Amino acid sequence: MSGSDAAVRLRNDAAALMRDELDSLRGELADTARHMSSGAIMATASAGTGLLALAALHTTLLRLLESVMPPAAAAAVLAVGYVAGAAVLVFMARKQLKAAADSAASERGDRDSGDSGDRESAESDGKVTA
Repeated sequence: MSGSDAAVRLRNDAAALMRDELDSLRGELADTARHMSSGAIMATASAGTGLLALAALHTTLLRLLESVMPPAAAAAVLAVGYVAGAAVLVFMARKQLKAAADSAASERGDRDSGDSGDRESAESDGKVTA
């Protein structure tokens, strides 16, 4: 067997191995995608079911309040409660996002600490604008 025959055989074997590996990877990816799509469908269905539960809870609360006050007042009480809840959630989300941004900024500062002193002094002199 000559050197060129061995090179051709090696090339063919490597190509066959790559094809086999790619076929295996393709199958694994298809299985993963199948599992992920069924999970996404289940998550969507659970979100829809959760919305239906919230609508039922709203109706129950509204009927309960209407039994002790006029319907317009009951609706207003629920609306104020919803607005207050939304305001609290927005405040909490803003606080969480700010903490995450501060954490990311401090991590970037730690990574870039080697050259940050020169940049900070140049920025304080007004020579560098970002």
